[in-house]
Amino acid sequence: MEKRELNQELCKKLGVGKPKGKTMLSGTIAFTVHNEYGLRVAYFGLKPDGTKKFHQSFNPELYLYNYHNIDPAEEVWITEDMFTCLKIIDSGKQPVCNFGLPYLSAKQYQLLSNCDRVIFQWSGDKRDIAYSNIANLKTFYRFV
Repeated sequence: MEKRELNQELCKKLGVGKPKGKTMLSGTIAFTVHNEYGLRVAYFGLKPDGTKKFHQSFNPELYLYNYHNIDPAEEVWITEDMFTCLKIIDSGKQPVCNFGLPYLSAKQYQLLSNCDRVIFQWSGDKRDIAYSNIANLKTFYRFV
């Protein structure tokens, strides 16, 4: 976590850290995942090589990381990288993350459609895919 220059206080507040002992998420940086109402639903882990690890009962397509902490009336940033999401939070903005999926699911678009303004911090092919599906959003959006 130090190599990624993550704010330790922010990580503690959001439930991000390295699991202790032998768990399914050993060797990862684990993120506590909440639903849109703020209820904890799962843990999502990232290994140093970028491999994702989570319980088979967790479906990342149904959630956006950090969605429960945003105000939909304010500008919302979306990124595909969990660490970028943390850095955007640390900068004082409101980001969400799609857990690194190569697309946004119908449920994720539905959650974003509740937001007044969405800024996509997307890159490469993911940017093109998001742009082609953006008509599903009934909100103002822009890409950076």
